[in-house]
Amino acid sequence: MADNSARMAPPSNIAITNTKNSARASISPLRNKPLGRTSSFADSSTPLRHRRSSTFSDSIISSTDDLLLPKAKSPRLEPQWEHSHWHSAPLALALLPAVGGLLFTNGGPVVTDVTLLGLAAIFLNWSVRLPWDWYYSTQSKRPEEASGLEEGYSDIIIEEGSDNDQDSKSPSPTASGAEKIPKLNENDAEQSRLQQDSASELRVHELLALFSCFMFPMIGAWLLHTIRFQLSRPSEGLVSNYNLTIFLLASELRPLSHLIKMIQARTLYLQRTLNTYITAEDSTTSPSTILDLTSRLNDLETHVAASANTATSSSSSATTTQLTAEVRKSIQPDLDALNRAVRRYEKRATLLTMQTESRLQDLEARMSDAITLAAAAERTSYLKTSRRGSAFVLLDWICAAVVLPVQAAWTLGSLPAKAATTALSAAEGYQFRPPKYYRGPLHPHQPPPPTDPSSRLFIPGPFSLPRLQQTYNSTVAPDLLTLLYKHHPPGTLPGPSPQRLRSWVGDSPYFKNRPLRAPRGAPTLNLLRRPITFRNVPTLEKIVVHSFVNGASVDNTLLHVAGMAVQAITNVRCTVFNAKKTIPKWDLQAGKPSAVACELRGEDMWCFLAKLVDLVMPRIRDFNGVSGGSGDSNGNLAFGLSSDVVGTFPEIEVNYDSYPPKMIPGIAVMICTTATNDKEARLLLSSLGVPFYGQHVN
Repeated sequence: MADNSARMAPPSNIAITNTKNSARASISPLRNKPLGRTSSFADSSTPLRHRRSSTFSDSIISSTDDLLLPKAKSPRLEPQWEHSHWHSAPLALALLPAVGGLLFTNGGPVVTDVTLLGLAAIFLNWSVRLPWDWYYSTQSKRPEEASGLEEGYSDIIIEEGSDNDQDSKSPSPTASGAEKIPKLNENDAEQSRLQQDSASELRVHELLALFSCFMFPMIGAWLLHTIRFQLSRPSEGLVSNYNLTIFLLASELRPLSHLIKMIQARTLYLQRTLNTYITAEDSTTSPSTILDLTSRLNDLETHVAASANTATSSSSSATTTQLTAEVRKSIQPDLDALNRAVRRYEKRATLLTMQTESRLQDLEARMSDAITLAAAAERTSYLKTSRRGSAFVLLDWICAAVVLPVQAAWTLGSLPAKAATTALSAAEGYQFRPPKYYRGPLHPHQPPPPTDPSSRLFIPGPFSLPRLQQTYNSTVAPDLLTLLYKHHPPGTLPGPSPQRLRSWVGDSPYFKNRPLRAPRGAPTLNLLRRPITFRNVPTLEKIVVHSFVNGASVDNTLLHVAGMAVQAITNVRCTVFNAKKTIPKWDLQAGKPSAVACELRGEDMWCFLAKLVDLVMPRIRDFNGVSGGSGDSNGNLAFGLSSDVVGTFPEIEVNYDSYPPKMIPGIAVMICTTATNDKEARLLLSSLGVPFYGQHVN
């Protein structure tokens, strides 16, 4: 694996090999120069310490950056340990839920959830970004190729020579074209060995970093999956499986794409290597041809070096003059343009200065005129007041003494009229407001009925009826009146009503004047059937949806889920009921919550029955209908729905992931009608679409 990863960049390998071959075959103008420290690293002999910020916000920002994305720093530029405001964060996070619980209702669980999710977000950020930083750091600081180290060129670069260097005067190479390789001392060999070890270790780090790019997001997703069950409100679906899947797919897309690119690059390198070997096998060259080409190449290099030395001495002065003229010629247009721009700006600045001075002089003239006018007006008013004598002052006092009593008398006389006007305006604008609370039938202030627009309970409408209610009013009600109507001609006396109570049989004196007994098998009497007219056609009165939650006294989460589900399908807020007795078999404890129920009337009732008949019942597998003996003999029918059937309601199905699995409860539905017996109630519900099966019990 390490060898394969090291060969993933074939272009750089080929370039290095070609560079070495060209360096060995070069002539004297090209020389070998040892690589110095200044050519690879910047001079850091006098490192500058970073100035610490004097503001609290800058320190918080730097601490936050180190927390969200930790990075390694140079030990010479940064101290080994630096104080941070986030070192005390665990204590603050531990106390924050308690403070939230003291300040707000249910504040502790909310703050705990927010803290857990925030810490999980930090760890997920680390799992996505830090492996890639590690991977790129192993690639950016790794030596280009270790093969050069094996041949002894770790500290040698190829550089063009100059005329002043003494190495250019070295003798030309031999006819074979081989170049003398400088001998490496013991320090260079030790450094080469260390570089080889560093390169191999960097390869291992690169593989581990690439593997962590795949594994860290999985570990982060598993951490988030574990944390979501520790939240105080897991039933609300804050972190769903969809969130985990999206995060995992998005984080694995980048490493998978990078792996595919590496495989493609490796494949192309293998193809080029194979083609090179095939070409080398096909092209066979004899040793005599190689020697001939080598001699010709040496002669050509000698001729080029001699011609270059002669041409350099003769054309140095001419070249300098020509370069000076070319530079002046290229720069002259820019200099002319700059001169013109400077002149234009000077003219504009002079014009603006003149305009500013003229405006200031105008403002000074206007200000002096205004001061002069104010002084003249003050002088005139002073002269007028000084000319008035004591006679005028005495006349003013006499007028004031006469006018003030008249004004006071007029104000006092107009007070009753003003009070009457105010009372009349208040009476005209008064609007009766009924009392806010009902205080009994004997209280002098009684609220109006809810149908009165002045009532506090008045609800305008309905402006439109549900579809099922419209069907009942237009079709079902007339049909029921036709089926159940019994005509009694005028003057017909009603028949004798059967005796519903039983008499006491026997000669005991205790039976005399004793009330009759109740019928057998029923502690209460059933309703009497009334003749059906257009005033009392059977209709829906209310629907009660009830859900008993087994284990709610132990785990309140089950009760919360049941209440949310029932409230979603009924559009009515649920009422929680407590157990009256303790029954261990059913996990009931006296006084503990055990069930939720809600009562539907009006529009909510018709909409719920329409959903039940049109959407839910047709999707129940092997559903025959409601049992024919489910009534209570008074026109009320009841049936139950399992948790799987409750999950088919549209409000539950569209947000099914928001509910914890296997915690959706079953419900019991009680339909109350205005019918007086079960036969009429079944007839009404059958006409509305509710199926029945089995023997009908009336």
